[in-house]
Amino acid sequence: MEVFQELSQKLVFPIDYKSQKYIGKQMNVAIAAVGIAATVYGYMTGSIQNLLICYIAGLLGTCIWLVPAYPAYRKHNLKFVEKPVINITTD
Repeated sequence: MEVFQELSQKLVFPIDYKSQKYIGKQMNVAIAAVGIAATVYGYMTGSIQNLLICYIAGLLGTCIWLVPAYPAYRKHNLKFVEKPVINITTD
């Protein structure tokens, strides 16, 4: 347990809640659109297999598109999480 507590103290990740909320919204819209498109495609072809393949491909594409949006997570960094600057003076 000490190892995890020590790790959590040393690893401070700046969290950008505003950007995460935006990316989360985009993910929900994209997954809903993929679901609707897959359902229509599956209905038109009359195949559940085509529906599932289309849906899984859409989910993977959505994840590849939105998960590595690291610059978007860094737009509005929180100020209290930044590491302090320490000035050391010697006499």
